[in-house]
Order: sequence, then C-alpha cells, then structure tokens
Amino acid sequence: MRIIAGKFKGRKLKSYQTDKVRPTKDMVKEAVFNILLDFPRGKDCLDLFAGFGNLGLEAASRGAGTVDFVEIGSRNCKIIGDNIDLLGIEEKTNLFCQDVKSFIKNSTKKYDLVFIDPPYDENYYKDTLTALLDYQLLKNPAVLIIEYRENYRPEIPGELLIIKEKDYGSTGIIVAEFQG
Repeated sequence: MRIIAGKFKGRKLKSYQTDKVRPTKDMVKEAVFNILLDFPRGKDCLDLFAGFGNLGLEAASRGAGTVDFVEIGSRNCKIIGDNIDLLGIEEKTNLFCQDVKSFIKNSTKKYDLVFIDPPYDENYYKDTLTALLDYQLLKNPAVLIIEYRENYRPEIPGELLIIKEKDYGSTGIIVAEFQG
C-alpha cells in the first residue's frame, strides 16, 4: 500500500496480509482521484469502513482539510494510527475505532467527501447511505465514493445523483453527489 500522488507521493504505508481487508488497488484509487481532480483540497473528508485508511490517507496527501477515519477492527485502527503518525498528519485527522452506524448516529460534523467501502459480503450500503442522509452528515454539495464488488451494485437513494459509475476489473465504483 502506498500514496500515489500529492505531498506524500510514493510513501509506503503499513498494512498486513488478511482476507478481511482489501485495500483499494492503485489503479482504482488513481481513477477515483482523477475523477475528483482537486476536490479534496481543503475539504472535510470521511473514510468509512476505513480498513487500513488507504483512501483517506490519499485524500490527506492531496490536501484535504481534515480526514476522519472510522474502522471497527482494533488491529486495523492501530495500522491507521501508525500511518497517520508516519505521515505526520495528526493535526488534520481523527481516528474513530468504532462501528460506522454508531459513529454516524453520534457525529455532528458535516462532510464534503465521503468514502464508503464496506465488507463486500455484508449489506451495509443501504443502511450507511440512509444514515448519512437521515443524520445530515453531508454538506451541500457533498461527493460520495462508493466501492463495491462487480455485479453486486448497491442501491443508491434518490437524494443522491450518480455522477459516474464504472467497473475496474472486479471492483465497481459509484461517484454520487448530494445536493441537499
């Protein structure tokens, strides 16, 4: 796992081998950030189901104002914390080692950019997207990057406008916008 562009381009990040976390492949990550262009710069970002923090750390490298990571796995949280320390970005990041549903329910912050990459074999998409809307955690406008397994496309609520949808091998990406 590495940072592909921005301030920390080329920096290798900590991770470990597991079948429970699938860091976003460089090809997919590059495609996502090519779609976003400079959007993360100065924005408040949220990395849900963060895994090792790959997407949020990339956003930080590309100038995000703040990045909040939410990950329930304690070992994964340690890796995210280590990577935050490695990059020296403690002042612009927050790490929440808890369930995504609890985080959304208790958060009062609004976000410009949200990465959603839950475990593929679970049906977290609908609940997560609905909760983000119900608890009003999205700024107007906000962009959501939703990663899913090819051929298992999640249902997108009508309040979100799909900007782009594309498959990259076995990974699908939906870029959606909230326009309150």
